[in-house]
Amino acid sequence: MENLRCPFCDGEHIHQARVEVGFRQKEDERISTRVMVARNQVTSDRKALGGRRDELFIYFWCEQCSPEAHVHNFGNELDDDQRADFALRVYQHKGHTMTEWWTYRMSKMGGK
Repeated sequence: MENLRCPFCDGEHIHQARVEVGFRQKEDERISTRVMVARNQVTSDRKALGGRRDELFIYFWCEQCSPEAHVHNFGNELDDDQRADFALRVYQHKGHTMTEWWTYRMSKMGGK
């Protein structure tokens, strides 16, 4: 098993900032229940998510990259020490479990 690396600088020292999980009540439902966990905060809401199935985002920040280069909050509710530069998205597509890196703009960077 390989270590996850920063998709920007290929650095090995990345830190989990928060986790977000979207659950649909039934297949292809547009609105899902979203649960977010960041440090001592747990929040939930109902939100339209991309894709057709449940999905998981693990948000990271990299200690090797310059903070000014690409540090952004995935939601204004986070403190500076809970920032996230990028996310690992885990989702299902046609029976396959897929992973891919996403930037703060949620544009695909590539996956495995």
